[in-house]
Amino acid sequence: MRKLALSAVLITATALLLIFAAASAAARYSQQQIIDEAQVLAEMKGLTGEQRAELISNLKAALMSPEFKEATRFRPVSAVFVFRAGEGGILLGYMKGEGLISFQAERPAQAIYLRSWSAGAQIGGSDIRGVGLVLGLNKISDFGGDYSGPIKSATAVEENTKTGILMTKYEPDGVRTNHQIFMVMSSSGLSARFAAAKLTITPGW
Repeated sequence: MRKLALSAVLITATALLLIFAAASAAARYSQQQIIDEAQVLAEMKGLTGEQRAELISNLKAALMSPEFKEATRFRPVSAVFVFRAGEGGILLGYMKGEGLISFQAERPAQAIYLRSWSAGAQIGGSDIRGVGLVLGLNKISDFGGDYSGPIKSATAVEENTKTGILMTKYEPDGVRTNHQIFMVMSSSGLSARFAAAKLTITPGW
């Protein structure tokens, strides 16, 4: 009887582990799923074929970078978004745009709104397309608000730049939250900057 009870406990524990593993796997994206989702969202946002190709090329390169691998070692990708934005300013820069985000556990894609302020050496303006990968998000309700991180980029007319930027969200008391955003961008226009940026994301739901 005791052996039967022990066996039942082991079977139950194994079943629970399998269920937990399946739930964890469902809440994260593989690299191919990231690329596929970004392609779908980019098309939904109206990016041209050339713009999509450039952005996905930059994304693929970023996914292979040491920075991305380090960032996702303990924080898997749990959401993907694509956005379009315009930027401009002298010394103080401002960016405003809209995007679509897809959570692995929730469909269809939903709207988000982005605003960014940056300070530093900056001239001109540019048209920005980007992919954001949300890392380590436990609850959808935790997504959104103010994120901060460094930006180093330079673009010229008809040229594109891939920039992996890790943005971090902090609570009002200064404590870092459990998730971050890894952003990959393509831009065209005339812009040069070395700045610290603040990004505000407002969910559309």
